Amino acid sequence: MKAQIETVGLPYSEDAALKGDDPITLAMIKVAYSPEGREAAITATMAGEAAMAGVDPLLQVALGVDYGSHNFGTNRAGEIVGTLMRSLGYKKGPDKDLPPHCVAKTAATWV
Repeated sequence: MKAQIETVGLPYSEDAALKGDDPITLAMIKVAYSPEGREAAITATMAGEAAMAGVDPLLQVALGVDYGSHNFGTNRAGEIVGTLMRSLGYKKGPDKDLPPHCVAKTAATWV
């Protein structure tokens, strides 16, 4: 089915939860840890938003239909951004609703 969908030029994305070594997960890590991803996460945090508010739009551009709740991509992205923020010395704060432009609905804040 995947080959048939992609043969006609349409994107295909699995509905199963993403694994740690899935190409989509690896792409998420690359985006979040890129200079742009780090800057977006820190800028959102400094503005009082969840770090995901900055990273989510970058993931939308990079992954298209492969980024969403259908494959638990938003959950995986939250885990990745959380690991990034901890590595930068931040501590987890309360969860917060994300802005309407985000695919993910809620995410942790960082202090």
